[in-house]
Amino acid sequence: MSELKKYTKAEVAEHKSFKDGKKDVWCIFEGKVYDISSFIEDHPGGEEVLLDRAGDDMTQQFADIGHSDYARQLMKGMLLGELDLDSSSAAAVSQTKPDATQQPPASAPAPQQPQESQSSCNLM
Repeated sequence: MSELKKYTKAEVAEHKSFKDGKKDVWCIFEGKVYDISSFIEDHPGGEEVLLDRAGDDMTQQFADIGHSDYARQLMKGMLLGELDLDSSSAAAVSQTKPDATQQPPASAPAPQQPQESQSSCNLM
């Protein structure tokens, strides 16, 4: 069996168009990448359900509904590849940890205390 092509989450996220005649919808399910463009209009649960998660991971939503074995069989024909977990993990880490080469933001100068007025008024 040949190795599946690997896609990053960012690559999958670019495929979520389903309007103006353009049908380009990918999703992630159980670590695999699927092109579901041709199935959207035939989905028994409606288009909106799939379009809400277009370009993203829909594993949890698929499991929550309790899809049949037949639904899983249909998905085999839409398989494009697998999620590149190494790239996705690296991207997630880089978004949560600051880059070591980046300088921390300069600290703001301490607020100045209001100065007392140099002039004085004598009230009589």
